[in-house]
Amino acid sequence: MTALTTGPTSGLPVVHLHQPDVGGRKPGQLNFALDRLPDVLGPLGWREDAHAHDTFILVYDADAVPDAATLTAFADAAAAHRTRTGRMPALIQQQRLLLLSRRPFPRGIAGLLLTEEWIYQLRRSLSIELARVRLHQWLTHSRIPEPVRMWLRPMVYAVGCGMAVHLPALRQLGGFPEPMEDLGTGHRLSLLGADLAPSTALVLDEPYTDTAGLTNLHALAFTASARPDRHAQKVAHLPSALPRPARAALVLREWADEAAWLLGAPLLTTAVASAWWAGPLWAGLAAAGVLLHGPITTARLLALAPALHHRVIPPPTTEPTPRAAPARPIALVVASPFQPFIRLGGPWRLIWAKATGRRLGFGKTERWTPQTPEHEWEPRG
Repeated sequence: MTALTTGPTSGLPVVHLHQPDVGGRKPGQLNFALDRLPDVLGPLGWREDAHAHDTFILVYDADAVPDAATLTAFADAAAAHRTRTGRMPALIQQQRLLLLSRRPFPRGIAGLLLTEEWIYQLRRSLSIELARVRLHQWLTHSRIPEPVRMWLRPMVYAVGCGMAVHLPALRQLGGFPEPMEDLGTGHRLSLLGADLAPSTALVLDEPYTDTAGLTNLHALAFTASARPDRHAQKVAHLPSALPRPARAALVLREWADEAAWLLGAPLLTTAVASAWWAGPLWAGLAAAGVLLHGPITTARLLALAPALHHRVIPPPTTEPTPRAAPARPIALVVASPFQPFIRLGGPWRLIWAKATGRRLGFGKTERWTPQTPEHEWEPRG
């Protein structure tokens, strides 16, 4: 980092901020940088009182590489939204494609499970995360009566490997919320009825290639999403574009999503298994559901992966980005019906640890000390 910050750059200078050894995860580290924005941008002539309205904070993971084309796409999305509505969007989301493979998947059962999860995450990025942002944007500008919009409006999942948050909105929230800066920000902006917009640029992201990291990710995501009522309490004092019933519906919908995460796979498996004894009609419906959810969708995503990878143009200063390619596509297609069970390990391990009084360390960007209770991991402001 020292070499990067002191070496020559072709554009804007690189600034490295080192946070002291305090508790918290990535949100706390981002908030540490937010507090020092005047020091970082001041030498460029930036002042928050004069330029905050035109400032977005972009958040990336270490494995994603933004470039000038990405920044242009964010600026275009903000300008188009402002032209249409007269307001800046509070969040611009860049879609991730988990097709950046710097490390190979391991062999054996563990590798098969990790590759199955990679396929699911690619599917989720395109069919859930992007769909929710687009649906939220459409409902914001539609003339559908509010009672109908209330039941259609989704809880948006922001993703921290390519999201831009409007600085005034971020200041209003008090910074990025622990324990995950992206999910928490998406939840709180959704509850406020803030304007959200998708970006036309895509970003390559790395799939998980170790089981411990994947389990920790699922446990951390469950921790950040399982209590939407707490997110609602944190923004209850802020002005919201949503009436109280609409905010309550979002909280209930998120609880339903978390219940489906924990119990959906076992319940659906029971339903499919019992369908074979309920008659040929139910058995046929169950078989069709399994095929559509598993093998057919998996095979289609495997076929689309090369084209999706080529849609992302890497920065000219980097080498061609490797593409995630499974070594056993047939095995992936055959084992795909069991994929939903892979995501159960993290949440249930976390629930068991809490029930037995143990604390799980999530690793990665976590900085935790025994003097920093979890309930204190909240942004200032």
